[in-house]
Amino acid sequence: MSSLPNVLHQKGMKVVPVTLDVGDYVLSPLVCVERKSISDLFQSFASGRLYHQMETMVCCYMIPILLIEFSQDKSFSFQVHIWRHLVSYHSFKFTNQPIVV
Repeated sequence: MSSLPNVLHQKGMKVVPVTLDVGDYVLSPLVCVERKSISDLFQSFASGRLYHQMETMVCCYMIPILLIEFSQDKSFSFQVHIWRHLVSYHSFKFTNQPIVV
């Protein structure tokens, strides 16, 4: 569960829980935030869902934001996570398709 709603509330923002068609949080009529945990980020990327979500946000909001959340208690290297997920996702299958990192 994300701590973002609590942080926003503590900063004086009004938090109204509703189901949104686009994004996870709307901060203003111009700003939308899509929040992803590390595991959800890679699953969404692999399935193509992330591309669709970002494409929709870009069409609907002037300032779309992708927020990637990870534990503050653990050290984090995005590069290590990328390679770990690429290796497990591709299961060592080599293709002639480029991998964008």
